[in-house]
Amino acid sequence: MSTAPHVKIAMIGAGPVSLTLANILQNNNISFTVFEAAESIRSSGGSLDLHPESGQLALKEANLWDTFVKHSRPESDCDKIVNIDGEVLWDENILPKPEQSEEEKFAGRPEIDRRLLLKILSDNLKSENLEFSKRLDRVVASSSEPTKYDLHFTDGTQESGWDLVVGGDGAWSKVRALVTDVKPAYSGISMVEVNQHNIHSNPWLVEFVGLGSMFSFGEGRAVMAQRQGDGGLRTYACLRAPEDFPQNVRHRLERPGHREEAVR
Repeated sequence: MSTAPHVKIAMIGAGPVSLTLANILQNNNISFTVFEAAESIRSSGGSLDLHPESGQLALKEANLWDTFVKHSRPESDCDKIVNIDGEVLWDENILPKPEQSEEEKFAGRPEIDRRLLLKILSDNLKSENLEFSKRLDRVVASSSEPTKYDLHFTDGTQESGWDLVVGGDGAWSKVRALVTDVKPAYSGISMVEVNQHNIHSNPWLVEFVGLGSMFSFGEGRAVMAQRQGDGGLRTYACLRAPEDFPQNVRHRLERPGHREEAVR
């Protein structure tokens, strides 16, 4: 076995991309450390659809393909589109489905719950390569070694001498400034997420949403619902609105008596 070059790689954020890369590095005996701001692996958002040429390929490189197959949902690779009044315009749930081999089932975009994907990825990593409660404050070029970087965390600690720093901590990544001075821009769309557990207690809702995702679009607004493998449903209400819209809504909901007014 060839020996990988000795480099120090830091990954900021323990999301799906960072953890997938971490598994690939681990398989190739390349040292790395993942720094995560939270106290443990955290999951937010709905399920993910993984394409053969990208996400699926990465999981094969990480030697996690069989585990992914066990937990993913190829049957949820189907969409339903309704107009804003609920009229069904397109429904892949009712299209004829020919018999498929295991390989054919994964030729599309099978869904997997983000929670399960993160568990698969993190459980396969050596615990010493994951550091929690480490919120990055800034990344700076090393004063002693110009080709290396130092990590400064909000708890006052510092990690020095990194050859490569990967920013996997979202659009406002603290690593972003090292590669571009372009700031993230508000898209003009705000979303509200609603979670409902065990939708099987509501047969009508189960049938209306279908096995995968349902989309309803209107002028400047949309509703998207997505089935989850744990029996839940995630629904997103989207609206074209000013950037301060979420803060204004939160302020209104927190006003005394607002809940009573809303109920009436």
